[in-house]
Amino acid sequence: MSNRRGPVHEGLDVTIDAGGPSIDGVAMVASGQADIGQLSSSPSLMLAVSEGVPIKAFATGAQEHPYTFFSLPENPLNSPEDFAGLHVGTQATGEILLNAMLAANDMTRDDIADFTAVGADVTPLLSGQVDVWTGWLTNTAQLNQLPEGSHQLRLWDTVKRPGFMHWPGVHRVSRGRVAGISCCGGGREVSSPPWLGGDGGVVFVP
Repeated sequence: MSNRRGPVHEGLDVTIDAGGPSIDGVAMVASGQADIGQLSSSPSLMLAVSEGVPIKAFATGAQEHPYTFFSLPENPLNSPEDFAGLHVGTQATGEILLNAMLAANDMTRDDIADFTAVGADVTPLLSGQVDVWTGWLTNTAQLNQLPEGSHQLRLWDTVKRPGFMHWPGVHRVSRGRVAGISCCGGGREVSSPPWLGGDGGVVFVP
């Protein structure tokens, strides 16, 4: 826990366990092994809530999520409407984000040519297997492989409805009472999207 002046330790009895890419923050909290967990995957949080897992998100570590749709100069992707007729490749966990983005823009999977599950390698886009490939805009190693003039469309910019899908990561999740927590940086209060299991505001009480 911290405030703008730095870490705050007084009056707190906190145990911090080691994390890492092999640690499932959702599973740790849902099973009762931890009171608060951390994860960087919005889809895993959405899927958990949709399956009735009693967890809620109460804070994020980034103001705008870097999840991005990439396309080559010959198939420019500048808006959700440009997805029509394109072959879309995304990681398996990102399929739920694709579906949500299409629905938010009054589109369906029938509007795209097809969907292909791809990995973190940008080769499917460069080889023409897909017209659209997804990754994080902050991953410079991947961006350096894209040719000059490639297009970038952030998920953040595809939906203009307040409170819908604009919940950036990394996420902190809890299954208990959480009070006095502000999220999204700078102490700015926001409303929570319904798929995160919250009922608005920054304090979630089951």
